[in-house]
Amino acid sequence: MKLKKFFAGVVAAAMMLTVGATAAFATTPAVTYQDQSEVKIYKHYGLEGNGTSPEETFYLVQADKKVLTGDIKDSDIPDLTALTNAPTSTDGRHYVASVKFDEGGAKANDTENVGEFVVKLPTYDHVGKFEYTLQEVAGNTAGVTYRLDTIKLVVSVINDGTIRVAGVHTENEGGDKSNSFSDNKYAANTLTVSKYVSGNMGDKKTYFQFELKLEPGTANGRKTFAENYAIDYTNATSDKNTTNNISVNGTSVKFWLKNDESISIANLPEGVEWTVNELDAEGNPVANGATNGVYTMTVTGNTGAIKAAGATSTDNKASFTNNHEGTPDMGVVLDNAPYIAMLAIVAIGGVALMLNKRRRDEE
Repeated sequence: MKLKKFFAGVVAAAMMLTVGATAAFATTPAVTYQDQSEVKIYKHYGLEGNGTSPEETFYLVQADKKVLTGDIKDSDIPDLTALTNAPTSTDGRHYVASVKFDEGGAKANDTENVGEFVVKLPTYDHVGKFEYTLQEVAGNTAGVTYRLDTIKLVVSVINDGTIRVAGVHTENEGGDKSNSFSDNKYAANTLTVSKYVSGNMGDKKTYFQFELKLEPGTANGRKTFAENYAIDYTNATSDKNTTNNISVNGTSVKFWLKNDESISIANLPEGVEWTVNELDAEGNPVANGATNGVYTMTVTGNTGAIKAAGATSTDNKASFTNNHEGTPDMGVVLDNAPYIAMLAIVAIGGVALMLNKRRRDEE
């Protein structure tokens, strides 16, 4: 019985060794590669604040190329296929891909704002592994953030140059490998100018004149802006408000507001700077805390810069309040005190006369 168990154990061990040996010496299936003629790089065009992005075309250029493995020189690597209908290059940049977003293409939701660069690969005469450095061209549209980091495109050429296998690295150094990026943003918001009148003598039907100008701001440098931005008079009723647009170039416009009225200007790119003043009867700016006629004027936000990301309810607003407190004129004051005093004097005099008369009678 023990001998049978011993042989059974030997047989089991032999079978395990056989299976293990078979697995160890099994042939690994060969990997089959498909030739790639093009590479797609995905970009997300995000929206910050409250605005509508203008039509925008983004471009990629080939900034560099080098051999990672292979027997050829860097200069012998073929360039990526040139983009057709590319902008005219004045600095020798080699355009390789573009993606166009229509007006309003920037979206806060990443599932709705995806575009793709399509990079065409050249043909190769040599095997090897080659790295291309791509760079997004920084445009001039105000409010748009362009990608500054480079993109690495690695092409492995095998089978005597007949098969091209490409890998894209858009990640920053140390990040996870990726073939998409979300660096591009359009940032804009709405400026609102409001008017309020307070005090028991404040006339809430009186219109006050204002002057507003917009300038690019330090953050925007030499960026390109829309020719005009519409002034929304929905909450302003003066028939003197006839200027419907304003430009971001320092040219001022004037408008009129009364109590609880406002104007707004939408889609101003982030960083645009504003200056708005209330004007007195002579057309001069009224300083904060100074008087405008019978009113004392206070203001918050008469200067500032448009904020998009992280803007609060108090950002991008200018608010003017004119206060007039007064004491009503009541005319002649009819006080009872003098009359009461006169009656008292008459009463005292009457008593004195009575007492004097009685004294005489008794004599």
